[in-house]
Amino acid sequence: MTVGFSEVFCRNELNTLLRRAGRTVLTAGWVSVLLLGGCNRSEFKLGDVQGIVTMDGKPISGASILFQPEGAVGTVSVSSTDPQGHYRMVFSRKEKGAIVGNHSVTINLWPSESDPNRVMVRIPARYNEKTELKVEVKPGDNVIDFPLTSEPKGK
Repeated sequence: MTVGFSEVFCRNELNTLLRRAGRTVLTAGWVSVLLLGGCNRSEFKLGDVQGIVTMDGKPISGASILFQPEGAVGTVSVSSTDPQGHYRMVFSRKEKGAIVGNHSVTINLWPSESDPNRVMVRIPARYNEKTELKVEVKPGDNVIDFPLTSEPKGK
């Protein structure tokens, strides 16, 4: 079966639009979480969380990080990494941190239209849609680094 140029072009354009729409929805969702997460002080006990995200020993710039409390109790916390891979979790517009307890963590990196020179790093599914990352947030200050690897452990 032969596929014409216009069919391939349309498929590629559709895929591009769907990826952008997905990023927009996810970003809008995170913003909603932050805005709806409460304008007042939280009723949840929070721990301050920060650290560095690396891939194969190199900092990842512009990665999105999400801490989802296990047991579906409470609001997620979000962050993004700076050029040195550093992040600090945000619970709401007025509060830094994450709910004290166990969390499932996802880390993603998408192309940036505002920073076309950003070096893209493929983050394996085991760190996002099929995350294996689990952390415990304790009261007070928490330094939680994520030394990601492009190859599964043992390879």
